[in-house]
Amino acid sequence: MDVEEKKAPGGDVDEPLACWESRSFPLREKALELSRTFPIKERPNTIGIPKLPELKHIYYEQMHRFHSHNSSYLECCICYKAMYGVPLITEDGAMRKQILRKICWYIVLAPSNPVKSTFLRSTLETEDFTEIPNFKWHLQKFAGKDIIKWTSLWNLYRSDFEDDLLGGSLGEGDKAAQDLKIRVVEHNS
Repeated sequence: MDVEEKKAPGGDVDEPLACWESRSFPLREKALELSRTFPIKERPNTIGIPKLPELKHIYYEQMHRFHSHNSSYLECCICYKAMYGVPLITEDGAMRKQILRKICWYIVLAPSNPVKSTFLRSTLETEDFTEIPNFKWHLQKFAGKDIIKWTSLWNLYRSDFEDDLLGGSLGEGDKAAQDLKIRVVEHNS
C-alpha cells in the first residue's frame, strides 16, 4: 500500500498524509495548554541590547561611514534620509535639524542623476525647513536653473559646510570642498 493511499482512522481515503494530521501529539497539546494558562510575557532588556529604533540609527550611521570612505555622496544621503525617518531622530529636534542639514549637503555633493533629482525634490517638500530656511533656499537654487556663483556660495556656507560635514576642520575635507565646486560648475553648465 502506498503512503498516499493510507486510510484515515475513520476508514475513508483522505488527502495525502491526512492520517498524520489527525493524530494527536501530546507534547504539542501540552505546550498549547501551558501557553494558554501562562502567557509568555516580553522579557525585560537585561543584557543591554538596544531597541529597534536605536539599532536602525546605529546601522545607518555605520552605512554612512562605509559610503563616506568612497565619497559616495548619494549613498550617504540615502543613509541620512533613512535616519531622518527613525522615531529616535524625529523626537529630538536638534538631531532632526542636524540630519536634515546633512541631507541637504549630501544631495548637493552627489553627481547629477535621476535619483538625485528625486531626492532633491522630495527633500524640498519636507516641512521641517522652517527651522533652517537658508538651506531650503540653498536647495532651491540647485533645483532650479539659476546660475550659482561659487565665491558667494562658498563665502556664505563655508562655516556650515565645515561644521556639518567635516566636524570643523577642512583639512580632511578638501575633496568634499572640491566636489562641491565641481557640482556648482556642473549646475551652471
